[in-house]
Amino acid sequence: METYQPNSLQKQYKNLLIVAEGSLLSRTYIENIVWAMKPGLEKANLSYHYEFLGNPERVSIENNLKRAMDANPSDALLHIRPMAAIGYTRSTNGAIPDGMPYASSTSLQRAAYSFELTEVQDKLVWGGRLTTNIPEYPRSIYPVISKKILAELKENKLLPEIAAAK
Repeated sequence: METYQPNSLQKQYKNLLIVAEGSLLSRTYIENIVWAMKPGLEKANLSYHYEFLGNPERVSIENNLKRAMDANPSDALLHIRPMAAIGYTRSTNGAIPDGMPYASSTSLQRAAYSFELTEVQDKLVWGGRLTTNIPEYPRSIYPVISKKILAELKENKLLPEIAAAK
């Protein structure tokens, strides 16, 4: 996780609307991350609502975002968008040509997302990028990713210190 738009002023949000968009694979990936963030957000006394807006190739993200914002009043909006298509790559120990499906190779899921936290009237407060290369469907990786996101939010004064601890 890296920050491209830092925030230096301490913020104290009470209600956060987290929205995401993308393919079905993006939806699963993001929902697992958001679910893993729940304990850290609760420690920060931050209530949140998560809404998947859909695939921008098939639905109006703008209309779905407006509906989500109207139904869930919040202090801030965290919008998660894919930066690149999720794909798979095959990693080997070097003895086998890349891309060959041998037992000693590992399939890795590659994903890149932007995270933008905005306030009223779309004022960008913080922006970050998350890029991962993880083994296919490992449930144990989501808490690790969520801790990195929470730590980045805390470092940018968007969450109190306690939220990133654990």
